[in-house]
Amino acid sequence: MIQILKDSMIHFNQIKEVKKLPFGKLISYLLLLSLVMALPLAAQVKEVFHSIKQDSLTIVSHLPDFSIKNGELQLHNENEKGFIYQTDTVIFTFDPEAKRTKKEIINDRLGNFISAGLTKDELLIGFPSTELTSNLLGGNKLAISYNNPILDGITSQKIKQEVKNSQFPIWMYGLIILLVLYPAFVNLAINIFTVALIGNIYSHMIRCKNGFLDNLKMMIACASLPVLLSLIISFIYPAFDTGLFITLGSFFIFTQALKDETTMKLK
Repeated sequence: MIQILKDSMIHFNQIKEVKKLPFGKLISYLLLLSLVMALPLAAQVKEVFHSIKQDSLTIVSHLPDFSIKNGELQLHNENEKGFIYQTDTVIFTFDPEAKRTKKEIINDRLGNFISAGLTKDELLIGFPSTELTSNLLGGNKLAISYNNPILDGITSQKIKQEVKNSQFPIWMYGLIILLVLYPAFVNLAINIFTVALIGNIYSHMIRCKNGFLDNLKMMIACASLPVLLSLIISFIYPAFDTGLFITLGSFFIFTQALKDETTMKLK
């Protein structure tokens, strides 16, 4: 695989040698390229986590002192009131007097990343409606009663300390990559297959002897440099259209790789 990567980035005229390799090895190489494509998303998720943490630190700094007694939130100072605080990623509701409904708090997430609330008797969290949240939570909202052992002994001071000490776990990188690897592989495979069809037409136009499978193998190798370049650009500019770049870049390298190919003679 290292040789494929080297040839596809430096020696375009050697890319044709991949035609001799088993197709299964090229699929494994395609999976490796898909893994590379998944890396920017892992970095973006960490940035989102950092933003949420900074916003959460700001929010919890406004929390008055409270504790939980008999499954209900009790303020230490009865003169303190509830509040709503909005940031770029979170809308937080502190509602010890139950002035807002649970539905209102959950629906605050519209236009934001997360909505959260500490109500009189439970913790509420609303997530964006996605297939992932539906599969994991059975919906886009999470309600945890203060009687739940998870929230045992919770106080405003403990929340502030937990938010301050929160760190992005290393294992989360692996989980994110596993979650996005399959869609990244399918998307990249479709792009390469599509451009391979175009490349196959091009190879016949220049009377090259390659069959479609040969051209597909070469196109997988030709995608190496565009994938790596798109990775670098994605870290700098996340909105970059990697699909179009990989398609055009792969086809260009493919045309260069065919320059020394044997052509069919006209009868």
